Amino acid sequence: MTALLAPGYWALVVIVLLWDVGLGGLMARNRKAPPPFTLLTALAAFLVAPALLVAVTAPSLLYGRSILAIAWVWPLTVLVYVAQSAYAVARRLVTPAIGVPILVFNVVLALVEGTRYLLLLGQDVPAPLLALDNAAAGAVGFALGLSALSVPFAVLVPMLAPAYPARYRGSATLRATFAVLAAAFTMMVLGMELPRALRAQASFAPLAREQLQERPDGGFAVGLRLFPDLHDVPSPPVQRFDLPLVDSLGVTAVHLVLAPDAARPAPLDSLARLLETIRGDSTTVLVTLSYPANAASRYRSDPAAFAG
Repeated sequence: MTALLAPGYWALVVIVLLWDVGLGGLMARNRKAPPPFTLLTALAAFLVAPALLVAVTAPSLLYGRSILAIAWVWPLTVLVYVAQSAYAVARRLVTPAIGVPILVFNVVLALVEGTRYLLLLGQDVPAPLLALDNAAAGAVGFALGLSALSVPFAVLVPMLAPAYPARYRGSATLRATFAVLAAAFTMMVLGMELPRALRAQASFAPLAREQLQERPDGGFAVGLRLFPDLHDVPSPPVQRFDLPLVDSLGVTAVHLVLAPDAARPAPLDSLARLLETIRGDSTTVLVTLSYPANAASRYRSDPAAFAG
């Protein structure tokens, strides 16, 4: 089932993104539109593509550290969509049958993305919002399976409220289709997945009274994976975000992964100088050599080359 639904999900994300950009440009050029609505529509269409790029890269533990400082752009963009659709519905610029489902969908998405942003910052989030986040992931998981919990590309794109009557029958049909999809997703999240998420949260309540205990033999060590797979010396922004974690977390081991093309004298010397302070502090440094990108095909052609 997932193999059949996943391509449709990705195609729908692209279609909604194109809808937002194209329709936003058309509505922003309407001189008869109220200035606040024109501003919100133009801002939403302008922000959605770069904000979506931020959304799919910021949650990555290895590659998103330099993006984390602007991770707020995505939830802010979703709030702009909420304001745009709310204005369209309140001023009767869109048929309620079309505008209300899109508005509710955008509100649910804003709550979900706001919750994820707070979690990304390590903040405490109320239990109902956590349940809503899990419910949205469960709804996306209907198409993507378990990967909806881990793949950063499993995002939902907000929808612009299509103000003013449609000029063509095809565009009217497309508007109705988006409204139906927005209503279906909202009902799936609030009616099906949210009760399950709340019950799952309640099942963990007895564990909140359990106390964490240290290992009696003291043999448990905490380590930290530093940097993404290194092809060269890590960039200054990555160094600035990663290296202080060694001291702040108090880890006793550090793990680095080197790509095969990084096993050269110059990168290794630079990396050794970078880690001198860590090595001198009795911290264990573990280095792993990763496989090349074409390792699978090379193994199939010559398994003996990988033996030993």
